[in-house]
Amino acid sequence: MDALTNTSTMTVYAKPSEMESGIAIWVRILPLWRYGIWFGALFLLIAVAIVVRLDVQRLQMDLDRNDRLSSEAMIIQERLDVELNVRTRLGAVQVFSEESGLERAPTRRVLDGVR
Repeated sequence: MDALTNTSTMTVYAKPSEMESGIAIWVRILPLWRYGIWFGALFLLIAVAIVVRLDVQRLQMDLDRNDRLSSEAMIIQERLDVELNVRTRLGAVQVFSEESGLERAPTRRVLDGVR
């Protein structure tokens, strides 16, 4: 009889209704809410770290590109300044030669004489 009583008790616990099983699952899972919040915060922290890292890499690439472009612009500006100075001085030399009454030598004769 003792075995029969245990079996009947087991069958009562083995067949809970659907409503009781749904509530029982939530009751068993409810204490785990702390872990869910912790993992959510960890996921959020990792996502923010990745976004910040990508933004820093993009900023470094932009700064490198701007440095390269500004150095190229400085070189071009220096070349233009030199060319402007040469043209200004050439104009001054031409004005001086015309005022002095010097004849302009043809370019070919000057180059032929140098060779």
